[in-house]
Formats: sequence, C-alpha cells, structure tokens
Amino acid sequence: MTIQISDGEFDYLTWQSWDTRTIEIKWGLTTASIGEYTVILRAETERAEWDDDSFRISLRDKGVLFERSVQENTYAGTDGYEGTIDIQGNLKPLGYGFIRSATPVLLDSNLQLYQVNDGPIHVFMSISQGAVPLNQWPINDTDLLNWDIQQSDVDLGIVRVDTTRGIFRLAAPPGGRVTVDFMGSTSVPTQGTSGQIIRAMIEQIVPEALIDYT
Repeated sequence: MTIQISDGEFDYLTWQSWDTRTIEIKWGLTTASIGEYTVILRAETERAEWDDDSFRISLRDKGVLFERSVQENTYAGTDGYEGTIDIQGNLKPLGYGFIRSATPVLLDSNLQLYQVNDGPIHVFMSISQGAVPLNQWPINDTDLLNWDIQQSDVDLGIVRVDTTRGIFRLAAPPGGRVTVDFMGSTSVPTQGTSGQIIRAMIEQIVPEALIDYT
C-alpha cells in the first residue's frame, strides 16, 4: 500500500512503528459515515519504507495464519500413550464427526494399544478385525496400560476403550485388519454439521484467531 506524503500532511506516519500492526481497508460512499463502510481487507503490516514522495507499507493477509498443518502434535516414542520408538515423530490422528472404517494408529504391538484421535471422542461405535466386530468393553477404562488381561478376555475377544484419549486396547493380537467406526472429537457435537467441523478445524489450526461466525 502506498500513500503520497510529498505535501507533508502524512509525515506523522513515518514516526510510528509498523511491525505487525493490523490495518483495515474499508469501502463506502463519501456520503456515508465511516461506521457504514464495509471492510474489504484486514491485514497485518510487515514493514514500512518511505522517501520524500511516498510512504509504502507491505501487508500480509490474515490467510497466512492458515499456512500450517491442522495437526502438529507428534508421538514422542517413549512408550505407553506416546507410542514406541517406531512411530516417534509421526503426527497423532484427528477425527471429526462420524467416521467409518478408520484404520487406527498402532501405538504398541506388545500391548495391542491403538489410537484414533488426539484427545477425547464421543464414542467408539464398532471395533472390528477383518469384518468381525470385537466385544467392546462397555465401561470406559482410563487406565488401559495396567489392564490385567485374563484368558477369558482373550477367549471373548474383549476390547477396552478410553474415550478421554481416543484410545483402545485389544486383549489379544488381531486376526485381521483392525478398523473402527467412531464419533470423533468432542469439539464437534454428535449431530455436528460440516460447518461446525470446519470451525473446529480452524480453531485447531489457529487457536489465537478471533473469528466472527455470524
């Protein structure tokens, strides 16, 4: 953006700091009040330069805030809920809304510990090996690492779940590919719309953003 300053009227602009300041450019009729003008651009300043004739500001659109991954949390590879060294540095999964036939992340093959979402989910609806549903433990278990698995658990194909972490554990190694139907992140209502899912993703990407949803 360039402003002519040769007449000296806007010289005061050169006295101010222009690092990461928010600027709004508005459009409106000259007969209207400024409160009736429409914002057509809201941006941040990067730098300012000037000479005797003009004052120039480089602007950065707010869209730059979205130039990042939806998920930045990775597994530490320190065992337990942080997975084994094999998945160290891998992104943790995210799931929004109703998700069918998802392939969970295997955190630990010895413990048969899996994760479908980095954070709480509403409910595990079905956990299957191959096309065969497993017997899901009906009570939410928040201490899966210390589950004392009995032979009866293995015989019945029991699965225990922890919805607070989006994690479940099998009593025995699966006989086929593990897939999951689940209602994802609690940041979206169970009957959430696509708009609510997009909103949750935006808040995941840019938690510091102030967004007008009206």
